[in-house]
Amino acid sequence: MLIGELAKSLGVTTKTLRHYEEIGLVPAPARADNTYRVYAPEALARVRLVVGLRSIGLSIEQVQGLLSAGGGDLRARLLGLLDQQLQEMS
Repeated sequence: MLIGELAKSLGVTTKTLRHYEEIGLVPAPARADNTYRVYAPEALARVRLVVGLRSIGLSIEQVQGLLSAGGGDLRARLLGLLDQQLQEMS
């Protein structure tokens, strides 16, 4: 899948996807002979995860923290973060 197709399917801009790549949230995709970005299935899953986490209101820093934390269950870490945010709001 090319970057434009991916961006459109996720409701974000190509600039957003390039930014996520630049800051290391998503791995650099493979490049076709014409230098277009081509996203493999594994990269698509990561991009969808990042966009989904951003869509529920997490900051880039929070997403980076969740994804860079070694070991453990991502769901458990996410639930812990959301629980913490709820406690801070009350």
